[in-house]
Amino acid sequence: MALNFPGATSGPQAIAAQDATAAWVDFGAQLYIAGAAHVMLWTALDIGNSTGILVRALLSHAAAGDEYVAPILAGAAGVVAVQDHYYQLTDDVDQNIVLEWELGGAVPYIQFQIMATVLGVAPVASIAASVTTGRY
Repeated sequence: MALNFPGATSGPQAIAAQDATAAWVDFGAQLYIAGAAHVMLWTALDIGNSTGILVRALLSHAAAGDEYVAPILAGAAGVVAVQDHYYQLTDDVDQNIVLEWELGGAVPYIQFQIMATVLGVAPVASIAASVTTGRY
């Protein structure tokens, strides 16, 4: 799916709810975001009985190419802990939170992934989101 860059006009791209697993799992489809300076993931987390929800972005230079973990340049104190290139949602409660990755306009494709550090019994954590992109 494309977010129509350059000159984004399509608005936010919805990502359907995805249950967390004990290993990284794709969250939505790979998105074409060429020209975006940054991407924001507007998440709605239903924590269920899981804890330590992790979210990361994988970058690729081709639609079916190798994927690389996206770096995170900053984190908001008290909201997320920035760890080894992923966001960890440390407040194990239902929440809406925005996560951001700086891309510099040089990334054509992005794929989001999620996992739970402790996967609870049903119901497990589920996360839905919308994606927006921007240019500076």
